[in-house]
Amino acid sequence: MIFCIKINNCCTRNKIFLIALFLLIILFNSIGCGQNKNTYIDRGNRYYKRNNFNDAIKAYNKALKYDPTDEEIYFNRGTTYFTKGDFDKAIEDFTKAIDLNPNSVKSYNNRGLSWYKKKKYDLAICDYTQALNTNPQFSYAYNNLGDALAAKGEYIDSIINYGKALKINPKYFEAYYGRGLSNYAIENYDHAIKDFSTAISLNDKFALGYAKRAEAWTKKGNIDKAIDDYNKAIKLDPLFLKVYVNLGHLWFDEKGNLDNAISNYTEALYIDPSDSIIYAKRGDAFYQKGKIREAIDDYNSALEINPNNTNVCNNLAWILATSHKDEYRDGLKAVELAMKAVKINSNEFTLSTLSAAYAEIGKFDYAIKYINQAIESSKNKNQIQNFNEQLKYYKNGKSWRE
Repeated sequence: MIFCIKINNCCTRNKIFLIALFLLIILFNSIGCGQNKNTYIDRGNRYYKRNNFNDAIKAYNKALKYDPTDEEIYFNRGTTYFTKGDFDKAIEDFTKAIDLNPNSVKSYNNRGLSWYKKKKYDLAICDYTQALNTNPQFSYAYNNLGDALAAKGEYIDSIINYGKALKINPKYFEAYYGRGLSNYAIENYDHAIKDFSTAISLNDKFALGYAKRAEAWTKKGNIDKAIDDYNKAIKLDPLFLKVYVNLGHLWFDEKGNLDNAISNYTEALYIDPSDSIIYAKRGDAFYQKGKIREAIDDYNSALEINPNNTNVCNNLAWILATSHKDEYRDGLKAVELAMKAVKINSNEFTLSTLSAAYAEIGKFDYAIKYINQAIESSKNKNQIQNFNEQLKYYKNGKSWRE
């Protein structure tokens, strides 16, 4: 009996020890799980802040292995996919976060942003609306809703929603900018300028705000203020391509300052040497300045990029057919380019150029034929008078010279 009692006590102590050990293992595993999950979340967040998105995603993936029901991990990974530009995967993750927490305002908002990037504006609007149903004070959703409505062309409704965002957050400069864009779209330029100005006052480093205000000033005919704003935008962003192009247009078309126009087009081409329109515009400026070789070079560069630009074909053909310098003329090439221009867009200008090209190669019957067509196409008295002068030359067997 005594022996048996000793054995039972030993067994009891062993059982207690095993149970205690088991509980400790569970406790340590539980603590370890939490530590590992949080470690990977923190690691993913750090990678994200460093723009190391691939490693951030890997870290979030590991965190999810420890806890596949954590809404925040899906949200963080979805935000990373969004920032990478992988909007489909971002939508998947935000949807999982919403499934886990149907009241997740930020997940609805970010999924809406993803739909917006995919140009699924109605789906974006639905998500922003859901976010606002949960939190009517979420100013970001009102702003984003304004963006989506504007993208659909519903500018009045977009203006209303930007206003709601600003009522909640009066210092929300992006909302002023968005409302300015919508006011610009409905040609309410005074209100657009006011909104852009407020956005700039809240963020004086906002190059885009200056650029858009410049566009509004241009629409109002205040070219000097437009140029001033474009220059401020360039100081903030020296690689702002569109600003250089627009400045070039203003100097060329509005101010007649060919040197400044050429300078700005040249800066634009440093940034993007593949834009045929910029070569074409600089070619026009060179031509008007009398720098014919430079104009020819720019027109050729434009045609290498876009061989079917009607204006460039026509302008280069005109130079090759009518230049007073023999070294620049090439009648056969002029006919080729002029025929292409007429084929793309037959009008009084392209027909006149084609007639001059035929005259240059001595085919005056064709020159007379096409200049008569140009006269018939034109409704401008001064043009018709000029075309009749050309016609006299062709009837006398002479080529036209600029």
